[in-house]
Amino acid sequence: PDASGLSAAGTTAKHRGDSLYGWYMWGGLRVGLAWNKSKVDTSVIATGTTTTTSNRNVWGIPISYNWGNHTVYGDFYRARNDKATAAAGLDTKASLFGVTYAYDLSKRTSVAVSYARIKNGAAAAYNLFTGNAGLVAGEDPRTWNVVMAHRF
Repeated sequence: PDASGLSAAGTTAKHRGDSLYGWYMWGGLRVGLAWNKSKVDTSVIATGTTTTTSNRNVWGIPISYNWGNHTVYGDFYRARNDKATAAAGLDTKASLFGVTYAYDLSKRTSVAVSYARIKNGAAAAYNLFTGNAGLVAGEDPRTWNVVMAHRF
């Protein structure tokens, strides 16, 4: 899109996302539940027609356990088929699994190691934030990370 928000083809996209998240804590164990609904409507300026180009739901379960300086995080998220492409029979489902171990060196400094993978359906191309820009539909990105963080 150019600075006006219009693409060269004279279309504009309206994005809407709604999310709910909550968690409960028992001692050092924290269990959450997350839900997101995202929708994209694309309008053709010349004709005034609007088409829903994406409409999907995602749910997830984030879990963490902390004891002293140690914390283990786990995440599982599942994106259902995109309703806008369901009529075409495309498999746009995906799931994300991630696990992280973090150790606090001090109140403001920590080190961590993490692993994450996305399992895409044949027509899905979900990617990791640090992922490959050349990902194509059906590929399953994975990542290992070692992180040292200092909070100011």
